[in-house]
Amino acid sequence: MSEKERLEQIQTITRYFVYWQGLKIVPAGVFLLILAFIYDFDGSALWWAIYAGGFVLFAAGTLSVSRWYRRLFGVVSNPGVNQSLDRRTYLIFIPVIVGSVVMDLTFQLPVSLYALALAAGLLWSRQVTGGGRPHYVWIAGLMIAAAFLPGVMGDDSSAIQFALAVMGAGSIAIGILDHLELTRIFKPVSGDEVGS
Repeated sequence: MSEKERLEQIQTITRYFVYWQGLKIVPAGVFLLILAFIYDFDGSALWWAIYAGGFVLFAAGTLSVSRWYRRLFGVVSNPGVNQSLDRRTYLIFIPVIVGSVVMDLTFQLPVSLYALALAAGLLWSRQVTGGGRPHYVWIAGLMIAAAFLPGVMGDDSSAIQFALAVMGAGSIAIGILDHLELTRIFKPVSGDEVGS
């Protein structure tokens, strides 16, 4: 990689820095693995207790990892880029993801809407945050394949459990690979604010 290419890569990652902090999505992957584990509990009190505990773990884990990244790398201020992407993320992507999870858990659909939404979100995220990260493409492909398992295997709940497990493991893999890519390019800094 030439010096010019490396500088362009650093500028791109700095511009979209918050979206390269991969470990932030690992708690979501763990939550999906929990959903896969409890899928057959049929709405019992134990199901709701584990679900609630998993959701709390997901929320607390995401906040903790965000704080850890802030301590490790500082904060990159790029309000124009972040506000535009944040608006699209919060107004479109997150509602679609939440809605697809609710649909998947409520109805016995022949295809996992969550897996399709997550795969589309991965490819969109890769595109709008500077490209790179080829692992997004092959993990999105695995999630698309997993989305069709419920239809291929019929009403067997094990297909849905497997699809949730694939999505959870895929989310964890993406988070770890993003983090490794980020730390390969950037090293931890001292200080609270890094302007872009």
